[in-house]
This record gives sequence, C-alpha cells and structure tokens, in this order.
Amino acid sequence: MYSCPVFNISINQGSTFKVILRFKDENKIPLDLTGSTFAGKVRKLYDSPTAVATFTFVILDQVTNRGQVQMSLTPSETTAIPCDPATIKTPRPITEYIYDVERTKPSTEKDRVLQGQVSVSPEVTY
Repeated sequence: MYSCPVFNISINQGSTFKVILRFKDENKIPLDLTGSTFAGKVRKLYDSPTAVATFTFVILDQVTNRGQVQMSLTPSETTAIPCDPATIKTPRPITEYIYDVERTKPSTEKDRVLQGQVSVSPEVTY
C-alpha cells in the first residue's frame, strides 16, 4: 500500500510562499513530470466546504530540473488566509490548516503525492 509523504509547511501571511518539490521513484531516480499537472488546496479541515488557498504549480524544465515542480502562493493569496485572533496570552497566534497535493499523470491517473499541516503566522505590517 502506498503511503503519501507528509511535509508540514509554514506560511507567513502577506509574504510570497514558494517551495520546490522534488519527486523520485522507489530507486531515488527523479521522475519525468512532462505532461503531468498538479493541484493543491489548503483547508481548515479535510471536509471544509471552502479552501482558504489554492496553490499554483509550475513544472520546471525536465531536462535540467527533472522531477521538480514549484508550488507557490502570492502575497495577496497568503494575506487572504484567515488567522485566529490575538489574545493577551497569544499576541501572535499560529493558525493551523491542512493541505494536500495531487498529481495527474498524462495517462489521467491521479495520485495524492504530498500532504501535511500548514502553520500560518499572522501579518503585522500591512
């Protein structure tokens, strides 16, 4: 049975978020992602009706950066992610979410390839 890798991420509200994901096969050889598409969303709970963010994916050149894809959010997209209100005891509370990433192969086969928690730190300077 395939176990989806877990990769927890931190997002600073109001900042650009970018990460390069690297996909390899069971022999640790980078996968050719040509023709693949990726989708990923952030939600408060897995069954929340509305996503708080949708990642943008750019597959990098598969000759020079085989197996690599960039996952990102713009500053306006991270600003739009709601954060829990501050209190006396927690002046900068971290708000927790979850996400996952799915890859659709050229054959239209779809797999969840990554999942984890998202910790969002609220913006002060806006």
